[in-house]
Amino acid sequence: MQYIDRIPDDLDIQSIAPHDRHPWARDETCFNASSTRFVIAFNIVEATMLNDMGMIVWGSGGDQQSVVVGCLQKVAVYCWERPFAYWLDDKCFTVKVDAGRHSHPVIAVHFDKGFQILNGLDNLDSRASHAEKAILQEDWLTTESQLIKAICS
Repeated sequence: MQYIDRIPDDLDIQSIAPHDRHPWARDETCFNASSTRFVIAFNIVEATMLNDMGMIVWGSGGDQQSVVVGCLQKVAVYCWERPFAYWLDDKCFTVKVDAGRHSHPVIAVHFDKGFQILNGLDNLDSRASHAEKAILQEDWLTTESQLIKAICS
């Protein structure tokens, strides 16, 4: 799996997802195996000791033609390991999110289907890289607000 410690040059993340950039923030981009899709963690900072967190956007494209197709606006992503995201296939990646209320699930994000909370991976020891395609279910959540509601219930 390929990743780089920056945002691709052709993306202006501030215009896509306006935010107050922390002075010591870092960014990371993870690509799928065919390098046709990406997920970017941006404004990654140490929220608490050794607890790096950031926000994400995802999209497709290649050299000089990247297009963002989705983002999480209200859910932060843990960036404990590098890469922070794990691709299950060319259209589906996993990340570990901070859902508050002592909830730390790994979720799947599918480019066409939406979001899914992965069963058995909601603890401090789980990582995005622990996910397997076999544990995906048929039901997907289509909005971030549905995802937040499902995590908090």
